[in-house]
Amino acid sequence: DIPESPYLLESKIDEWDEEKDPAVRSELLTATVKAVFARPGEVQQMLGRLLKAGIEDPSNVDVHDRALFYYRLLSSNPEEAKQVVQGQGVLVDKFTEEGAEELVDQLLESFGTLAVVYGQPVENWLPEGELSAAKVVTDPSLVGLKASQVTVAPEKESAPPQHHQPAPHVPQAQPSQGDLLDFGAPDPSQRAQQPVQSESGELMLELQPQMTPQEFQDVWTRVPVQDTLNLSFAMVPAPGQIEAALGQANVKVMAQGQPSASEIKYFFYAIGLAGGGALLSEATLDSSTGNFNISFKCENPALCPPYVALYKSVARKLNYELVQALQ
Repeated sequence: DIPESPYLLESKIDEWDEEKDPAVRSELLTATVKAVFARPGEVQQMLGRLLKAGIEDPSNVDVHDRALFYYRLLSSNPEEAKQVVQGQGVLVDKFTEEGAEELVDQLLESFGTLAVVYGQPVENWLPEGELSAAKVVTDPSLVGLKASQVTVAPEKESAPPQHHQPAPHVPQAQPSQGDLLDFGAPDPSQRAQQPVQSESGELMLELQPQMTPQEFQDVWTRVPVQDTLNLSFAMVPAPGQIEAALGQANVKVMAQGQPSASEIKYFFYAIGLAGGGALLSEATLDSSTGNFNISFKCENPALCPPYVALYKSVARKLNYELVQALQ
C-alpha cells in the first residue's frame, strides 16, 4: 500500500486528455479501481470522473470497453468486484502440453472453452444436459465483431427458441459501500418499470429482452431487410452514448465491433410484447462524419415502421443532448 497513491492517481486522472497511450489509460483504470477498495473515501469521486471519461472516450475501443466493464461490475455488486480486481492469480508452473497425453487430447477437443482453464475435460464440470457445444455466430456480416461482447448460451434440445417471453425480474444486489462511482445518477431500481411505447403508439417492447447469438443469427438469416434509415449527428457520439440511449428504450446490443478506423458497427435487438417477435437492426456509425446508417429486420413486418420511428425518436433526443453539450 503506497500512502500517497490516491494523490498520484489523481494527478494522472487530471492529465487524461493529454495521455494518448491506450495502454497507460487502461492501466490507470485498473489501478484506480483497485485503489477505491483500499482508500474509498479519497478515491471514490475521482474514480467516477475516470470511468465517465473512459466510457465516453471514442479514440480506443479497448479503453472504452474496460471502463464500461468496471462500471457495470461496480454497479452490480461491489463485493464481487473486489474479488475480481484483487483476486490472486493462479500460478502456471507448466504448459498444458506437458500433461498426460490422454488429458491433452481431451482438452484439445474442447479448445476455446473453459476446459483448458480448469485443466479438466468438459464432462467433469458441466451437467450432461449442457454438454452440447453452443454454436458461435457465423453470419459473414458479423465477422470482425468482438468476441467478448457476444454471449453464447448452450443449445436447447428439441425446443424452439424461447425469446418471446419476458425475463423474470431479478433484484439487484445492494452495494455495501454505497455509490462507489459517485455519478449522482438515480438508483436504477427506483426507475419506473413501464413498457416502452413509440410515438406512433403501436410498439410495445419487453423490459428485459433475452436473445442468444444463435437465435439472433437464425432470425437475421431468415428475415429480409424491411427498411433502412440514414441519420446524421451534429457531433459524433461516443460508442457508450448510443448503447445507453437505445438501452433506455429497451433496445439491447447483441454485438459491436470496429471493422475500420472510422467505422463502428452495432447489432441491436428488441422483443415485441404479445408475440411481437424479434426486432433486429444493423447500424454503422461513421466517426469521421457522424453519419449513422441502420437497416431493420422484423419478424412481424407490421412492427417495423414503429420500430424505425423509435430509432428516430432516440436519435433526435441524443442529437439534442450532443448539441447542448457544445453550448
